[in-house]
Amino acid sequence: MLKNSPSRRSIRARLSFSNLVSLLALFIALGGASWAAVTLPSHSVGTRQLQHDAVTSPKVRNHSLLAEDFKNGELPAGRPGPTGPAGIAGAKGDNGTPGPKGDPGTSGATNVVVRTQSALDGANGGRIRFLVQCLPGERAVGGGANLDGTTPVLEESFPAGDGGVHLAPGDTPTLWESLIRNDGGLTATATGYAVCAAP
Repeated sequence: MLKNSPSRRSIRARLSFSNLVSLLALFIALGGASWAAVTLPSHSVGTRQLQHDAVTSPKVRNHSLLAEDFKNGELPAGRPGPTGPAGIAGAKGDNGTPGPKGDPGTSGATNVVVRTQSALDGANGGRIRFLVQCLPGERAVGGGANLDGTTPVLEESFPAGDGGVHLAPGDTPTLWESLIRNDGGLTATATGYAVCAAP
C-alpha cells in the first residue's frame, strides 16, 4: 500500500482527539486487571481490599509469621527445654520477739485416794444411796457405786458438798453422791466410791 493512498488519507482525516481518547479507553478496558495491577500506587491495598482466603501458603514468605498470628491449638507444642539451674537460697529471716511469760497455773493434786462406803443391799429392785465424804482439805473429783456378784444399775452419780448439799457453779465438791439399784434378783453387798484429791 502506498504511503499516501486514498484510504490512508481518509482514516487520518477522520482521526481526532476524541477518537484517540476513545481508543485509549477501549485499550484500558481490554487490558483490565493487568493494567490496574501495574498502575496501583504503593500501600494502596489493605485488609479491607483482600478477599477471604486470598492469601494462601505459597504467597507467604517462610518464617515471616509469629506465634501470635495463630489461634490456640493451631501450633504444636515444642519439645520441653532443659531444666534450669537451681536458684540461690534466700537469706535466713530474723528471729521473732519472744512473747511475754504466762502466769503460773494452779498446782495439781499430789495425793489422790479412793474413799469407800459399803452397805448390804436388798433383793431384786432394792436401792441404796451413798454419800461418800472426803477428808478435810480434799476435793471429790470422781466417784460411783457397784454391786458385788449381781446386776447393778447406777441411777445417779454426781459431786456434792458436805452433807450432800447440791453445788452451785464455782463451789468445791467434798463428797460424791450416788444411787444404785439391784436388778440381779440376789442379795449383794453395795459399795459407794469417792475419788478424793489433795494438793
